[in-house]
This record gives sequence, C-alpha cells and structure tokens, in this order.
Amino acid sequence: MPQIRVKDIKVHKPIIVDEIEHEKWVVYTDAGSKSPEPTEQESNLRLVFTAFSDLSELIHQTVMLLYSEESPLNGHDILAIYTKYLQWYANLPDQLRLGQNSTPVVLFAQ
Repeated sequence: MPQIRVKDIKVHKPIIVDEIEHEKWVVYTDAGSKSPEPTEQESNLRLVFTAFSDLSELIHQTVMLLYSEESPLNGHDILAIYTKYLQWYANLPDQLRLGQNSTPVVLFAQ
C-alpha cells in the first residue's frame, strides 16, 4: 500500500516552458559512424516529467483501489481506472506516444 496520500503531496508539476522544451539534444554516436535518425532532437524534459507524474498518480490510484479495505473491488471501478489509463495515453504528446524522440528522458518514460 502507498504510504503517502495524493492530497499530502505538496510539490507542483513543472510549468512547460517552450525555451526549455525546444532545447536541442544531440544523439550520441560512435566516432565516424552516422546515425540513421536525426542527430538533433528537442529535449522535452518537462513534458516527459509531467506525463510521468500523471502516470504515477494513476498507478497510485490503481494500487489504492486494489488494496483498499474500505470498499470491495467491483467491475465499475476497474473499468473507470482502465478508462483513465486510456485517456492518459491518448493525451500523450506526439513526441512521447509515436516514438519520434529518442532522448534519454523519453526512453526512460517509455
């Protein structure tokens, strides 16, 4: 069971700042080899962190739902949390969902 309730978390998610999101990241390659992928990509640091935070909140809700002793688990609750996961995935930015970005933070989130 999670030991921290969501309402007790006082840290705010980062504000998306375009200058930070559009900073270029260069793909690491071996000396002399050419990468088939673009060599420069946007970093999307805060965007990835925000998506990862949203996913963590969903996982927290799921664990609380599965192990709660307050109310028995039912099909409606399972369908509701599943729908939230689908909505989370549908709301992912294209850089994360479509695999167009291979920066370390995006790969970590995937």
